[in-house]
Formats: sequence, structure tokens, C-alpha cells
Amino acid sequence: MGFSSAVSTKFYGTFYPRIGPLIGIRHTIMPSLSYGYTPKLSERQRESQSYSWSLNNSIDLKVKRGAQEAKENGVLMWSLDGSYNPELPAKDAFSSISSSMRLRLGSFISFNLNNTYDTRERRVVSTNFSTGFDVRGAFRYPATWSAPEHERVAAAVGDEKTSKGPSPSPKTGPEAAPGAERWSFRMNYNISEHVQEYRGKESRKVDSNVDFTGNIQLTRGWSVGFQGYYNIEERNFTQQWYSIDRDLHCWRASFKHRKFGNEWSYYFEIGVKALPEIKYQRGSEALQSYLGGSFPGSSF
Repeated sequence: MGFSSAVSTKFYGTFYPRIGPLIGIRHTIMPSLSYGYTPKLSERQRESQSYSWSLNNSIDLKVKRGAQEAKENGVLMWSLDGSYNPELPAKDAFSSISSSMRLRLGSFISFNLNNTYDTRERRVVSTNFSTGFDVRGAFRYPATWSAPEHERVAAAVGDEKTSKGPSPSPKTGPEAAPGAERWSFRMNYNISEHVQEYRGKESRKVDSNVDFTGNIQLTRGWSVGFQGYYNIEERNFTQQWYSIDRDLHCWRASFKHRKFGNEWSYYFEIGVKALPEIKYQRGSEALQSYLGGSFPGSSF
């Protein structure tokens, strides 16, 4: 059995700089403090108590776009947190302080900086910096497409006849327009440094890597995807894969090829849409599960 309590509040500050399209800045500070206590109810149980704290900062912007005003929430966020154990000696009572900062520029790019400060040694023992960007777009093809009825299996024809109106066009997003096909590309860069000890000797280890992923709907029936992970320190790709999907209206086909370490594996499947149990497959089925069946953005 234990008891706990917490208290928190918020402070706001608003500024109106009027610099270009920037017309307003709001700074929100959210401090919090919590206390936990566990009484000793038996000989085997130990009494304990602890305090924890956090300090969160958020910067929101208001910008003018033409004749309208728009809000950009969470452009800059910074949080600090730690704890205190009154049962430990004074030099060990305070835990390390964790710092996390994120800067977001629009909806395409962001920067993240995380640190850990050792209160006992009074120095930063780990740092992690990462940045990434995400871009996407759409192509437009003819909104309607239909194969001759004699080329379609009976189950698919029956579904179309029982549905009301023409068959809807494939959509690649929740609000994709008819005939709109999606493409996207995302890349992240990450570098970290931390202190480590080995046989009484202390050293700093640096790790850095780049990972990327993307997909593109080449036509109404063809889509491809790819993903990779590159270790900058070791100068090699530790993981990469690509996927090719083909929509044959009543049929579907998918091929996936993956490299993990020094091993390559593949998976191929072709089957009838209306009759999922009718299919032909080769390769590693585990690869199918790893990639989630069909690649995101495919038309089936």
C-alpha cells in the first residue's frame, strides 16, 4: 500500500512583436511536484518516500497569412525533470536531471535535443541530437478506370452490382481526391554521445546514423516503397528493403526484398482480391509480417 499526491499549475506570458507575419507569442510554463510514500506495514516491508518534479515550457506562435490569422502550437517545447530521495545521503539524494527540447519548423522539419546531467559529478553524461524532415505530394490520373466485365471474376462483379452507384476511386489518404495518388519521403539524422566505463577506464562513445523511408504510387496499379538505415560510424547499411506492389484489378501481387545485416530475404505473393484464400506465395512469410502485408500507399 502506498500514498501519493501531486500539485501543478500554469503560468502564461503573451507578447506581440509584430515582426513580419509574426503577430503574437505565447509562453506557457507548467511546473509540477509530486510526493510518494510507502509505509512499513510488516517486517518484510520497507518504508520509503520520494519526491519528483518537472518543469515544462511551450512556445506558441500566431502568424498572419494574408487576411487570416493562424496559430502554430508547440513550435518550441522544453522539459526538465528529476527526483529527490530523502533517505539517501545528501550527495546521492538528487537524481540526474533530464532535459528534452524540440523545435518544429512548419510541418516538414523538426529538431530534437536531449541531455542528461549528472548532479553528483556535475556534468553532462549523455547528449542526443536528431533532426528530420517529411515531404509528401500527389499526382493526378484519370478518376475512373474499369476492366471489361469478362476479365473480372464473378465475386468481384457481384460486389459491384450490389453496390450503389459507380465504384469509388482508390484513395491514398483520408481526403484524397479522385485520381490523386500519393508519394512521400522521410529522412532522419541522429547523433548521440554518452560516457561509458570499461574496466575502470572512462571514455565517450559517439553513435550517428541516418534512416530514410519513402513510397510512391507510380500509376493507378503500380506502387513502390523503400527504407534504409545507414550507420555513419561503421560506414555501412545495416538494414534496407524495398517493396513493389501491383494492382491487377481483380488480382493483386506483391514482392518484398529485405537485407538485415549480411542476410537477404524475400517474399512474393499473388492472389485474388475477392477470394483471399486463393493465392500463390513464395519466400519468407515472416518478412510479410515484418513489412505489414502490403506497403502503405499501395492501391489494394
